[in-house]
Amino acid sequence: MAVDDFTQLPTEALLELIEQKRTTHHAQSALTTLLVADYLHTLPSEVRYIWPAPWSAVKILFLLTRYLAFINLFAGLSYGHSETRTLTAETCHVLLRMECMSVLATVLFAEAILFIRVYALSGRSKLLVRYLIPHFLIVHTTEFILMGYVMMNSLHPINPAVSEHIGCLAIPASPRTVELLSGVYSLFVFSGVVLLSIMIWLCYQNFGHVDMSASNLIAVFVRDGCAYFLVIASQAIANIVISLTVGQGYNIILGE
Repeated sequence: MAVDDFTQLPTEALLELIEQKRTTHHAQSALTTLLVADYLHTLPSEVRYIWPAPWSAVKILFLLTRYLAFINLFAGLSYGHSETRTLTAETCHVLLRMECMSVLATVLFAEAILFIRVYALSGRSKLLVRYLIPHFLIVHTTEFILMGYVMMNSLHPINPAVSEHIGCLAIPASPRTVELLSGVYSLFVFSGVVLLSIMIWLCYQNFGHVDMSASNLIAVFVRDGCAYFLVIASQAIANIVISLTVGQGYNIILGE
């Protein structure tokens, strides 16, 4: 049901939206704590190994991914904690666009590193790079297009008496909007599965004799790649479940 004002919602539906908003606040607080703790824990290693390293595409991508996460966090908190009587639908739309685009940009840069990792493991195979480049462009272009549709078809009902307590709250204009949002996260999983499969196959073909429990470079590549995929896949699957089950009020609560 599309609505332009909270007064058009039944009391029960409005209370449900408020509860969803409260849950989102709790999730964002937990994720903010996790991001800051991870940053502080890994900062000494970054200063020691990354800062002195020569500038390269990988170093730039790493720093973009690492620090864009804080822009993503700022956008998410600005959208999630926008409680004020003077709130307007246009302000909510702008904040939603900032959050969605920062999420996609963060994933784009992080996945670019994984693409480079797979390319390196292939021995810089020209055949493989002919597949990786179109794969990267098609997947991420599609993600931006789908997310653009989601943003354009998200409504922000405004009523000063309600908005000062819950702030911005996106409601899909139609069920198709929620399905397309799930499609964006499904692409995250699909791309990760493909890249992880290629990486495992390359390691088996070229480094089958290597002990993956050891601390050598190849073993680290494989373990880090698997860990990255599991994190991205779990977040994407969680967002798919959330977007399909929370009803009208959905948020990209795991984007950070």
